[in-house]
Amino acid sequence: MIKQTLEVYRVNWQKFGTLLIIPLILSAFSSILFYLIKILAADFSTPFIIFWFVLFLVWMIINGLLFILASIAQLLLVNDLKQSVQFANLPEWLKRSKSLFWPALFVSIIYFVFAVVGFIFLIIPGIMVMIYFCFTIYLVILDGSGVEESFGQSRRLVRGYFWAVFGRLLLGCLLIWLIYLIVTVVLTLASWLINYFPFLHLSQELGGLLYNVLGIFIGLVVGPLSIIYTYNIYKSLTSLKRSVK
Repeated sequence: MIKQTLEVYRVNWQKFGTLLIIPLILSAFSSILFYLIKILAADFSTPFIIFWFVLFLVWMIINGLLFILASIAQLLLVNDLKQSVQFANLPEWLKRSKSLFWPALFVSIIYFVFAVVGFIFLIIPGIMVMIYFCFTIYLVILDGSGVEESFGQSRRLVRGYFWAVFGRLLLGCLLIWLIYLIVTVVLTLASWLINYFPFLHLSQELGGLLYNVLGIFIGLVVGPLSIIYTYNIYKSLTSLKRSVK
């Protein structure tokens, strides 16, 4: 399944990158803007800082909405990889994603709340909720299921294969964690080497900015890989359930 995921990404990385490039660039710009606000805050009056901070929050909300739409578009793409994705037809992809925005947002919020409540009471119920309902977003976007209906369908889909799904999702999370760990170690070593030379001193704020910007563009790879990998699990389960019937 990992091999299949990597092959799908290798062949289609430009399509996924096109869908993600605008929100990623805006996220990088947001990190730079926040860095400048922190650096220059002492040189401006309080009203001016408040104005820019509010503007920054509005910018972040818009960027978050674009990320949600880009994620929906990626799900639509992975379901049919023959579709064309170019900068010229991005408005068309945006229109398709907008039609699914509210169902996708509602099901994601409900899923998050269920998972948090499960973890508050005990860790095991939280894990069970996350596994049993992890395919709700796929059912809403790809199968046209209702928000409430998708939770029951996801549970029926996972039933009988809980540990298999748990193991595969855990492996995917560990691989993603490993990628970010490697990046963190490399950046830490690079920062130490730079600060070893006084004339190349790297401030903590600038180091944090570089890490955030790099992390955003790592998402250009990790995000699509996660979606493709989870989609492969989803399709395998649906095929198994059909064969059992």
